[in-house]
Formats: sequence, structure tokens, C-alpha cells
Amino acid sequence: MFNILVDTVLEWLDESDMTVSIGRVLWISPEATDREIVIMDITEEKNLSFPYWKKLSEIEEEFEGGCLRKIEFLPDPKLMDENFIRQYSSKRDMRWNTIQEIALLEPDIYISKKRGPLIEQLCTDKKKKKKVIYELLKEFWFHGKAINGLLPDYKKSGARGKKRDYKKKPGTRPEEAKYDKRLTGLVITEDIKKVFRKYIKKYFNEKNLDFKSVWHEMLDNHFTSGYSREYGVKVPIPLPPEQRPTLRQFGYFLNKEYSFREKKIGRKGKRKYQKDHRHMDGDERQRAWGPGTVYEVDSTPCDVYIVHSVNREQVIGTPILYIIADAFSSVITGFYGWLKSASYMGAAMGFENATTNKVDFCKEFGITISEEDWPSQGLPRILTADGGELSGYNAENMVALDTSVEILPSYRPELKGIIERFMSTMNREVRKYFPGGRVKQIRERGDKDYRVEAVATLESFFKFIIQCILEHNNSIVSEEFVVDPLMYQAGIELTPNQIWKWGVANRTSALHDKPRDLIRMNLLPRDTATITQHGIKYGKLRYTCKQGNDEGWFEEGYLDDSKTVHISFDPRICGGIYVRRQNGEFIFCHLTRKYEKYKHFSFDEVKKILDMPVDQKKEYKEEQHQLQTKSRAIKKSIVAEEIAETNAMLPMGVSKSNRVKNMSASNQDERNNWAKEHSWLAEDIKGAYIDSSEESGVENSLVNSSQETDEEAMDEFLDFTQKKWGDMK
Repeated sequence: MFNILVDTVLEWLDESDMTVSIGRVLWISPEATDREIVIMDITEEKNLSFPYWKKLSEIEEEFEGGCLRKIEFLPDPKLMDENFIRQYSSKRDMRWNTIQEIALLEPDIYISKKRGPLIEQLCTDKKKKKKVIYELLKEFWFHGKAINGLLPDYKKSGARGKKRDYKKKPGTRPEEAKYDKRLTGLVITEDIKKVFRKYIKKYFNEKNLDFKSVWHEMLDNHFTSGYSREYGVKVPIPLPPEQRPTLRQFGYFLNKEYSFREKKIGRKGKRKYQKDHRHMDGDERQRAWGPGTVYEVDSTPCDVYIVHSVNREQVIGTPILYIIADAFSSVITGFYGWLKSASYMGAAMGFENATTNKVDFCKEFGITISEEDWPSQGLPRILTADGGELSGYNAENMVALDTSVEILPSYRPELKGIIERFMSTMNREVRKYFPGGRVKQIRERGDKDYRVEAVATLESFFKFIIQCILEHNNSIVSEEFVVDPLMYQAGIELTPNQIWKWGVANRTSALHDKPRDLIRMNLLPRDTATITQHGIKYGKLRYTCKQGNDEGWFEEGYLDDSKTVHISFDPRICGGIYVRRQNGEFIFCHLTRKYEKYKHFSFDEVKKILDMPVDQKKEYKEEQHQLQTKSRAIKKSIVAEEIAETNAMLPMGVSKSNRVKNMSASNQDERNNWAKEHSWLAEDIKGAYIDSSEESGVENSLVNSSQETDEEAMDEFLDFTQKKWGDMK
């Protein structure tokens, strides 16, 4: 049986069951038969029409025909929002008082001939326009004659989601604006919005200025009419107030155009946003079913300066610490610290430490522990990292160890929260106990130089970290640890070591083991080298081995049918490498005799040494250019001089055959002359003959003086005869 009541909502359907219209029952006539019903169309809230009349019998026929059904129509949330009602109840009551006198005059208010006079009289009494009365009545009927339906609907205001093209500045203006154009304000057009975006990008995002400073920069650079010169400084002349945007307009645009996320990413960058402001709901323990399922690795610079182990006067910098942690139990399973920047090798050595027996490891540093103090040993199933050191080819080496490497998304600290918390605590402890702890990342002028207070060696730093790890592994986990219900039932002590122990006993452990040499071989970085006659060429070094000599690798230039071989090497020392054959065999090769002087150096050190000629060519490039320019000029001058002298001595028309004639005799003559001149005895012989000539110098001078006297007398005689008798012929 079809039952219909006031406020029932009806939906009319077409043949394909698509909605044609939706109506709300406002009034039902009291007649016993063939009742009439007043219905308000509520299909759309826009452009509401007046209620219409319909026979109850017609509605029953449509219902039986399947083109009509009753539905539920939930009221607008504002009608039930107590805070909204409390805030705008006065406005609601004012609207209701406007139409109250006629709104409940049923059914007259639904009959157009009677409704008109009622509304005209109400307009006279209330001094309202007909349009206002019509809109209030329709809104009242639309919400099922609920008074709360007259609450202001601000979601209709502002054309939400639509851009406006203003012809004048929106909002109210003071009365004085009629007479003072400066108070009118500027209309924000699309062209001005482009200017806003330009300065927001340049100054707000890139230069990180506050939005008021950005506004000032924009006014000084864009909204000016020219410049003036004051005290030698170019000063912008601002446009009139009505031609430049206000701070409020600029701030409104910034907040409307850019979301909180966009503003933070623009100012801080995506990396800092992901790290510090992004919603974090991840958990590193989601996949860790038991001990060894997932290990985490991360590195951090430590806040302490280290001194040289032999010469403690020399400060050598801050170490980089690598931490390996078990995601299931929070146990720190291994670590490594070194004085080089973060790299794959540091992470690999930390991972190797995580697989070793900790009793033996601690004994190397004079620390005695039991297995229960640090129980972790073995290889995990998954090793997670946030890229960097473990991304790339070298990480694939761990596949042979049945451990897969997974790279986490960048800047997701919540996915390795165990290590993040431990590193924070460890650095706090380091600064607390060690002199030389780094208090601030960047020292300012006048700050104490904490580097000169450094006392810790690398060995003592290792001992300190071991104590921090032992303390962590035996302390109650943080409040963020999600306790397994079975742990609660077992009543275990919630320390990482006890959780590890419980996990090994009650969960399927993913830990597995491999020989230590195999672990190290697969953790070493890989590369390719070339077989040559002089040895296995890797970089500028050459390697050899007894097996290679015996099997003739270097004579043939091939190994396993290839000139290229795969090698594993330790970047810390270049004295040897491992050749990885196709059959899985590892063969140790050492430096050839030519390069064995470098056997105790690292690869980086050797590269710097062997690159010295190349580096000096770059360093002294200009000096070398000047030297070569000078040398070329001198060489050209020598050649030109010889060409000129030779050409001057050549007779005219000399034939080529005459020039090469008697070459042997001439060659012998030139050799004799050159040999005599450049003989080792030439200088001694010359000196001896000079001394002997000095002994006869007096006699020679007497003879010479007498000869000069005779010549002078002859000259005087000739002059006399010429003057007296003329030339004698």
C-alpha cells in the first residue's frame, strides 16, 4: 500500500531509471477521497519554482507504474550544525519574522491568486521588495518548511570555484571615496595577477622573503611611474594609491591562489617539506614479521671531532657513522664509523659488522660481553635504505647473499625511525661527554672553537658507540613502539634484546648465514678491468698473479674468452684486487713490480699521485704556453739566421750535384775541426800555449818598437820630398 505524508520526498524516473525530478510534499488536503497534494520541486537548488498541485490518485498510478518511488533526502548539514545555528540564529530569526505572517497560511499561500495579494500586503507592512519575499518563501519550502532552512547559505556566495572578471574593486568603500579617487582602490585583473605570480616566485619562493617584503619589492619595481635622483641615489616614484595593489589584496591573492603545501614547498623546497611538514603515517615495522626480516641502514655525521691516533695534536675531522637496525625488534645490529664522506663502502662495512658475532667484535676493543648483551648475528632478508650509498650497481652484489636491497622514498624519516631516534640520542651523548663536541653546525664570529678541544681517537669513538648500542639494546623501547598482542600475553620485557629473543622463538626468523669471506667478497665494490701484455689494467695500475702467468693470460690477452674481466676491490687499499671468473672462482692479484711502491696506498691517493702530470699541465697551462711561445720564436730565429748565412755563401748558379759532392771528405774535415774545438784537452792546451807566449813578449815588443821607429822616419822623408819636388815617379 502506498502511504504518503507531509515532508515525504518523491522521485520521478524515466524508462531507463534516470531521475527526472524530485519533489517534497508540503501539504495534503483533508478530504477523504481524491485528495490534492502540494509538491515543491527540489531537484535543483538554483532557480526554484513555486509549489505545484497534484492529485493523490495520479501519484498512486505513477507509483504502481514504476515511474515513481519514495526516497530519503538528508537535510543540509547546516540545519544540524549547532555552532553554525548559534552564530547565525539572529539572521535566521530576522528572515522568519519577515514571512511568518503568510508562510503558514495553508493552502492559500500555495494558490497563486491568493498568494499575490498576501505578498503585496506583506511588502507594504514590512517595507520589503516582492523578490525578497519570493526567495524567502521558496527557501522555506525547499527545506521542508523548517525554520533553520532560512539560515544564510554562504556557499552560494562568491560563485565558488568560478573566476570573476571584476570591472571595479569589490567590497564596500568609505563615503569619502566618492570625492577622493585614492580611496577607490585598484581592480585586480589577470595582468596584475601575472605580476603577483612573478614576484611570489622570485622573492617569496626563491629568496624566502616574507609576503610584506615581497609586496614592497613589487611596488618598488613594477608599480612606479619613473625615478628621481636624491643624494646620488635612484629612487622609484610610486604610482598613485588607486593604481597600485594594497597589502590586503596581495595577501588575499597569495592565500587563495597557493595552498599551504604549495607555499611550504615554494619556500622550503620539496625536500624539507617532505621531511618536516608532510603528513607521516608510515611504520617501518609493517613488513617486519620477525627478527632479520627487514634491516634498516642510514648514516649521519657525528657531532664530535677526532684526533690523530699517533699525533694527538692534530685534529682530523668528524666521523661518519653508519647504523644497521632490525625493524622488528629495534635492535642495533651493526655499525661502522670512518672519516670519509658517505659512500657505498661505509654502508657495506656496517652491514658486514651486522652479520658478525658481537662477542668477538667487542673483544677487539677490550670490551667483554655475552651473547645476550648483543645477540644479533646473520644476514637479513631485506635491507632498506633511502638511496644514496646503496643505490646502483654495487647494491646488487648482495643478491648472492640472499639479501635484497630496497630503496625507500626520499625524505621519509618515519620509515627508519629506529635509526633516527638512536642517532639523535647518540649525538646528544657524544656532545655531553666528549670535549670537542660540535655544538653548532656553523660557528659565528666570537664563538669558541670547540675543534681545538678534541681528545677522542677513532678507537675510543668506537668504544663509546659500542656502549651506546649496548645501552640502547637493553633499554625499554620508545612509546611509539606498537606492541604485538602476543608479546603482551607473554609479558616479555620490552627491550630490543628481549623482543629479538621472543621473535626468534615465536616467529619465523628470516636470519641466515654465509661464510665471512663470501660475505666480504660480495660486499666489495665491483668494476671491470682489461687484460693486457703488461698485466690486468685497472685505472693506471697493473696487476698480475701466478695463475695468470702459468695459464698465459697476459700473452694471449684473454680470460674466459674475453679481454675484459670482472673484479672486486677495496677502495681503502690498492695493493690487490680479486678477479671474478665466470665459474664463480675468486683469484687474488697483486701489483706488478713497476707499481708495487703504491701497495699500501688507497685508490684515491694513487690516483692523485699518478694524475700529477695531468694536474700540473692544467695548473701551469699558461706558463707552459708562454714557454712554448718563446721557444718557438727562438727556434724560428735560429733557422732564419742559418738560412741567411748559407744563402749568402752559395755562389750563383751552383748545382745540386756540386753541393753534395765530396760529402765524405767534407764530413771528415768537419768532424776533425769540431773534435779539436770541443776536445776535453782543448782548454788546457790553449792555456799552456798562452803562458809560453808571454815569456817571449819582451823580445817581441822591442822588435816591434824598432820597426815602428823606422816606419815613422820613412813617412817623414816622403812628406819632405813631396813638398819640395812633388810626387816622384
